[in-house]
Amino acid sequence: MTISKNKYPPKSLLVCIAGTNLTNEEKLRLKHPLVNGVILFSRNFKNSYQLKELVDSIKSVSETPLLVAVDNEGGRVQRFKSDGFTHLPAMAELYRYFASLTNAQRSERVKQSDPKTSYDQPSTKCLEAVNDIGYLMAFECLSHGIDLSFAPVMDIDQGSDVIGDRAFHESPDIAAKLINAFCTGMRMAGMPTVGKHFPGHGSTKEDSHFHTPVDTREWTEIKDNDLKVFETLLSKTIIDGIMPAHIIFDQIDKEPVGYSKFWLQKVLKEDLKFKGIIFSDDLAMVGAGVSTKNPLSYIERYEKAIEAGCDIALLCNKPDDVDLLLSQIKPSDVSQIMNNSGFKFDSQTNNVIYRDKLDAAKDVIKKINEWKSA
Repeated sequence: MTISKNKYPPKSLLVCIAGTNLTNEEKLRLKHPLVNGVILFSRNFKNSYQLKELVDSIKSVSETPLLVAVDNEGGRVQRFKSDGFTHLPAMAELYRYFASLTNAQRSERVKQSDPKTSYDQPSTKCLEAVNDIGYLMAFECLSHGIDLSFAPVMDIDQGSDVIGDRAFHESPDIAAKLINAFCTGMRMAGMPTVGKHFPGHGSTKEDSHFHTPVDTREWTEIKDNDLKVFETLLSKTIIDGIMPAHIIFDQIDKEPVGYSKFWLQKVLKEDLKFKGIIFSDDLAMVGAGVSTKNPLSYIERYEKAIEAGCDIALLCNKPDDVDLLLSQIKPSDVSQIMNNSGFKFDSQTNNVIYRDKLDAAKDVIKKINEWKSA
């Protein structure tokens, strides 16, 4: 699409708030027709009761439903870890723990073969545990009125500073199996899945929060590694949303993925047949500015993301910059026509609560913590 006056898509911006309750200024911000909802952070959490009150107040501000989201994937990236929330392990630890149970047999195989081709396939118990933890994560968020946790991480662990143990595994095939189990658990709880960071951030060393990463690999190498996870899981139609990376693959396109029509329109939508919602990664990241010497303005970032194919842009941790962006887009400049109606935001906990899955997830998390500290 090409943005012109009166063509800004409604409900196409996810914003942040400063504290544990809404200020009057923030209430006005959330009423802007461009705003879709709020992404929450640790600073927005005091306890379970307060969080539920905050979420209720967010959802009551606008006449149309507002989305409430969070990054609660586990490990290093989990905003809520107590009082109604279980502190989840890093996703890489799930496979490693179950592999350690048969470590003696695996060690002998590794001695006789290439370590990169000798991984044990995830055991049934491992996949069940990953499924249970996906269910637990989603259930605890939904129980507090939170619609969406941006998960799972679909990157592979191949040397990235920012990904590392956030990835389920370094093998695309094994990662896909683990992610499939995790997504199935999330969906059992009633939460849509949002895979990140398309087409893969795990092989790019620099962190796009602080740099503009450039990946110099050719198409074939990317397709056979990082992209393979996305191809596998998108074919199963188990991924409801996608978040692209702020990475420039300079042998393929000169734009970061989140601003690239080639990546979002050609590869993701046309080739991989993805029909869900595309969320930009945080537009406040250095990588979203493209140039560190002459970074794009926030309205330029927003427009480039939307024009490339993102349905909802995120602007996080910069409340003043959110207000600056909104001040440049008058409510009258926002279209009345929704851009993408294929994604359901009315997530809620299923009527059936699988207590056995919650108990099993907490039990295996306890065992993983004991294993790590042994």
